[in-house]
This record gives sequence, structure tokens and C-alpha cells, in this order.
Amino acid sequence: DEVLYVNAFTKKLLPSMRLGYVVGNERTAPALAKSKHVSVLGTPLVIEVALFEFLDRGYYDVHMKQLNVELDQRYRNCLDALRQTMPEEVKWIAPGGGLVLWLEIPRRVELDELAAALKARNVAIMVSDPAFMGRIYMDSGSAIQTRSHAPGAGNSRRGNRQATLKAMSDGFLAIADLAPDPVDQFARWYSDAQADPQGLPHAMNLATVDADGRPAARMVLLNQCGPQGLTFYTNYQSRKAREMAQNPYVALVFYWEWLHRQVRVEGRVEKVTAAQSDAYFATRPRESQLSTWASPQSEPIASRQELVDKIRELEQKFGDAPIPRPAHWGGYRVAPHRFEFWASRPGRLHDRFCYELRDGTWALIQLAP
Repeated sequence: DEVLYVNAFTKKLLPSMRLGYVVGNERTAPALAKSKHVSVLGTPLVIEVALFEFLDRGYYDVHMKQLNVELDQRYRNCLDALRQTMPEEVKWIAPGGGLVLWLEIPRRVELDELAAALKARNVAIMVSDPAFMGRIYMDSGSAIQTRSHAPGAGNSRRGNRQATLKAMSDGFLAIADLAPDPVDQFARWYSDAQADPQGLPHAMNLATVDADGRPAARMVLLNQCGPQGLTFYTNYQSRKAREMAQNPYVALVFYWEWLHRQVRVEGRVEKVTAAQSDAYFATRPRESQLSTWASPQSEPIASRQELVDKIRELEQKFGDAPIPRPAHWGGYRVAPHRFEFWASRPGRLHDRFCYELRDGTWALIQLAP
């Protein structure tokens, strides 16, 4: 009864709540404040007990219920303003329950006039460059905080400009919000990850299985994604290459922590053409080209110096001449037959949607989290 107020310190456990303080009377406040200071090293008992009480009484559920109602209304207000304000020539993709809304704005549209009209509807954009990406945050019913990204994000070949609008509300997804083709849906989410990268958007976990059914996983980098599949490059003599030769079915996982999203892909892998591997190898940094020749990937070595010495030999061998692609290195393409899209939601009621290829047609279903 001496603790007057408790606000969660565990942002990772309750991401919708702000960091705060435990407030008590003159006798308990110093001890509570001291507990707060050491909480970075662990969860003090007093905070753990207070947090348990907070959850047990249902305060978090009430807080989330009220918050979602308010955010949903802001979200609808934002969309209504856009529908009523945007010129007919402006093409835009409705944000399928997500954070991002893409607009393609013809060059003849005056951005200053458009910004003024939107501002009158409590929706603000920052006009900085003929090609720009802006991010709009809803705040107390109006969008007044804007952060612009690097110019040049628009598609200049089509003569359009693109703006990214981001509201702080993120409604639950429905099947109708997703693209019919999973490659298109992946492109949307991948674009979101690239727009605000806090890690490596193209990093993906590749899982393989050997002839005895034993799995292995490692991180690789996505090079391309299109209707034919997802492409990456590696050593053809590596462990993963040997396993893919034994069992061509693989799984990929993308996890974009800063978006609270995950994409899983399953499919059959095959090598890309030598010409495609040659073309990509020629674009790699010279140091990477040399290491491709020098490293017997997945094989034992005596020490790092062995690799360093090999690099020096190769530098003398090739000199300033172009370095050709070694035959033991090249690309793979994963032809997908299954995609799964996952988005984190409060209370672990996450969104999960699965695309499965059936007789040449993608079928989309929703899965329980």
C-alpha cells in the first residue's frame, strides 16, 4: 500500500508501453529508485512483483483496448483525408493493415499545393525534392511530425514520385489486405524493410537437409527476387552446396526485427546459369573476388595466415587484370512453393498468412499464431 504508481520498465515484454518509474512515499521512494537504477542488470524483485500485479489486474488489457480504439480512429481519419484530397491521377496502394502507404504522384501535380490541401485535413507531408520519400506520423489526431529520407527514392523511369506515409497505428491484417501473388506481397514488405533499415534487409537464413535428414542453417544474402524465385550466391563446394545437391528442397527465413515482421519461404533450389553468375561476380568488390578464389569454404585450414598468404599469391597472379569467376562459385535460385508472412501483434495474437502453390495457382489462407 506504500507504492503509489507503477509503470512498466520491461519495454521488450510490453512493447506498447513506455518506460517509466515506480513512485512511492518518502520512505519507499529511495529504495524503489535504487532498484530502478540497477534494473539494467536484471529485473529487481520489486519490479517483477509490481509488473505481475499490473498484468494480473488486467490493466494492460484495458490499456490496449483503449489504445487500439483511438489508433484505429486516427488510421481511418488518415485514409479518409487521403481519399478525399488526392487527385484522381494519383495512384496509391492501400496499406494492407500495415504501416506504409505508397503514392505515385505525377510530375504535373504541384506538391506544395498538395501538401497545403493535406495539411488542412490534418495530414502533413514534407516537400523536399522532386523525388522523395517522406514518413508521416499521426500525433493526437493530426500528422505534424515528418522525417524525410534520401532523395531519389521515386521511380524516375516512369516519371512519378513516391511518398511513404506512415501512421503509428498498425491494424490487424486480413486476407483482403494481402496481394494475390506472394512475390508481390514479399516485394511490399521488403520495400518497407529497405526504406528504414536497422539491420540487413537482405539477410536471410538458409536451411538445408543432408542425405541422412539432418538439418543445418546459416545466414546468406538475398541477391534478387522475382517471379522465378529468390537468388543468392555461394561456393559450390561448401557444405550447404553439397547438401542442396543431395536434397534440393530448402527453407528461407527473413526476420526484420525493426518492423516486427517475418517471412518464411520454402522451395526447390537450382543453380542459375553460368552467364548470370559471371555477370554478378564481375560487380563484386575485388577483395571479395579474391577471397572467393582463396577460401576452400567449409574445409579445415591450419590458420588464418593460410588464407592471407593465398590472397597475396592471387594478387600477384592477377595483377591489375580482371578477375574471372572461379568454376566452384555461383548462384542458386529458390523456386518457391510456399510463403508465410508473420507480423507481431499484442498478446501474441500474431498475424500469419500462408501462400501455397497448388496446380500452378497460389492459394492464400490464414493460420493461427
